[in-house]
Amino acid sequence: MLDRVDPRWLETARSVIKRLEKSSRPVRGLVLIEIEERVVKEYGPGVVSIPKQTKGYALLKELSRGTNAFDGSTKGKRSIANRPQGVFGRLRATRPGEYVVLDTNSLDVFAMEPVTCRWVQCELTVAMDLYSKVITGLRLTPVSTKSTDVAGVLFETIRPREVSGGTGEPFPYCGVPSTVVFDAEKLVDADGQPLLPPVAAETIIYDHGKIYVSNHIASVSAKLDISLQPARPYTPTDKPVERWIKTLNQGLLAALPGYKGPDVHSRGENVENEAYFFLDELEAIIREWITLIYHRRHHRGLTIPEVPGLKLSPLEMFEHGVNRAGPLRIPSRPRVRVPGRGVVPHPPLRGGDQRPPL
Repeated sequence: MLDRVDPRWLETARSVIKRLEKSSRPVRGLVLIEIEERVVKEYGPGVVSIPKQTKGYALLKELSRGTNAFDGSTKGKRSIANRPQGVFGRLRATRPGEYVVLDTNSLDVFAMEPVTCRWVQCELTVAMDLYSKVITGLRLTPVSTKSTDVAGVLFETIRPREVSGGTGEPFPYCGVPSTVVFDAEKLVDADGQPLLPPVAAETIIYDHGKIYVSNHIASVSAKLDISLQPARPYTPTDKPVERWIKTLNQGLLAALPGYKGPDVHSRGENVENEAYFFLDELEAIIREWITLIYHRRHHRGLTIPEVPGLKLSPLEMFEHGVNRAGPLRIPSRPRVRVPGRGVVPHPPLRGGDQRPPL
């Protein structure tokens, strides 16, 4: 179709569509009029053949294919326009914990605030290991997220929270868990409850939101010895956790009371009054879904080059990364490590030394 149209008209049409990337959804008829006016102004009347209206609509549909220029979400149109030019690259992790992706998104479900018992919107901050796609930490907050919530997610990444009530299980943490050598009897808190060794992630990838570029997050990352790597602005392809949020919405939240849909055009009538779960209950439901369903089912994006076609779950990929990275031995105190000899026996911990330092 395009080869039977004057190239000058096509070039003008592409430039007009390009100019409308950040505008509201345009009307095709007005776009054809603008293209015709620009062609006449640049080349003169009668010089360039102008397609009829029906053929013009078909040409606009072909020229805008895959851009959301005239249909779909205008937010998606801007996101598509911000995609990197040329061949797509990919940040590749070689072991768990090498890259951890952080992101905050509004959930498509209402929850109840425990003090006022009124419905509120929720924001979920989540950390995902790039190598295995396991979720290593999350925090559900009402209305908006603060930097302290992000710091809590980082802390959970290096030290999983303990499970209470016998539901679910701790998230995998980035740092070769099954091969860390410690004396388990000495890694306990004041109440005798076992603690997991603190193994920090190496690098976190985040967007340019205010909570992520704050001095608080920079100081927390420096204290935990975590490098910061910001993603490119308006480029969601740099953060695969964006796709995981869609999986969460479609796989879990859509079945819960208070589900409001992805936008106002998808919202039902009085869905705010259907909000049933408190914030802590909703977070517990999300954690249980992650540990019992998401972490254990086949993930199409996980592959091992040595075994093509092998179906892997995030937990299986995580275990593969643990075995591939090799054993990691971390002493509870710096002085118990002898160069060339690894970890040597150490005396029992005393008093405030019950917990290894970060």
